Amino acid sequence: MPDAPAARGTSPLWAILAITFLASLGTGVVWNGLAFITRETYGYGEAANLLLAVFNGAVYVLAAFGAGPLMRRLRRWTSPRGLLVAVLAVQAACCPLPVAFESSAAIWVVAGLLSAASAVQWPLIESYLTAGRHGGEMRRTIGWWNIAWMSAVFLSLFGMGPLVGGGLAEWSLAALGVLFAVGAAITLVLPIEPSPHADEAVEAHVTAEYPRLLFSCRFLLPMSYVLVGAISPLMPYLLADLGAPLGVQTPITSLWLLARVASAAIMWRTHFWHGRWTTLVVATVLMVGGFGVMVLADSLLAMRVGLLAFGFGQGIVYYAALYYAMAVGRAGVDAGGTHEGLIGLGYGVGPAAALAGSLVAGGPGIVAAVWIVVGITALPAALPLIRRRAPPAA
Repeated sequence: MPDAPAARGTSPLWAILAITFLASLGTGVVWNGLAFITRETYGYGEAANLLLAVFNGAVYVLAAFGAGPLMRRLRRWTSPRGLLVAVLAVQAACCPLPVAFESSAAIWVVAGLLSAASAVQWPLIESYLTAGRHGGEMRRTIGWWNIAWMSAVFLSLFGMGPLVGGGLAEWSLAALGVLFAVGAAITLVLPIEPSPHADEAVEAHVTAEYPRLLFSCRFLLPMSYVLVGAISPLMPYLLADLGAPLGVQTPITSLWLLARVASAAIMWRTHFWHGRWTTLVVATVLMVGGFGVMVLADSLLAMRVGLLAFGFGQGIVYYAALYYAMAVGRAGVDAGGTHEGLIGLGYGVGPAAALAGSLVAGGPGIVAAVWIVVGITALPAALPLIRRRAPPAA
């Protein structure tokens, strides 16, 4: 039996960042590049890719909300570290299947397995990342972590360009198996369980405004992924309509991911944003406006502007939502599971709304349908701010 420090010590940041970077290369391909693979390899159209995205989102949300209960059920047989090794190993094993079987059905099986495994993986990693860290240290740690995973997602989509352009799109997925295997090996240096999270330190760093900001983020986070989920399956077709060559379509799409890295870097190096409502308002405007520009763009320049605005706003929302979730939720797996479950909810609802809108009125219909969902989500997100500014009752 390991001694207490080895069993429950603060996780080494280098290991968490390395695992995160490797696993996020896979996340980038599954959530942002899968439509390029299915279009080029299996001839999928917009509707088929949107349906696949809805399926992925549904699998992800169910698995993410179940991460905490799953860990509690498995505690008799394994530790958080053991479960993390297992889900990374599952992903390593299933990535080569589309190349091995060369069938459209294999893509659905692999996408579902990767979605389910990653939905369990991220709450565990987020708990290891933040447990035992508070206040400024937690914000800085989340900053490093966001830059690691956001950079990896950007690089994965950027790096897919030559493979997609060369007719080898499915190898973008197959090559990830080795990376997941390396990530599983690195996981063995983590403590068996995340560090304890002292309640007195939580109370010292969590202000009365944090729970209200977290409440809003619980709606803004899925809203942001409604937009991501709606736009990602459509990007191959939007860029083709604008005349973008096949080999540069994924690099152009990666601009929003690059902007997200930039926003994370700014929030990592500054302190003015936390505890402030202005941060969330600006981010929402950038996200919603950037989405509209992307879908309705009539030139590659307009598309690039929309991608950059959208990515910057989405990055702000993600960073703030994770910080408030883990600060208020005491860095637990359940807090991370809720955070990831809301992401999955957005990933499922977004393409469903886009599909409905496209069937009714094409591009304008997509914008209208998604904005309806955004409007429904924005109302409860704004309630804490409205109540805060309302004059007291006489």
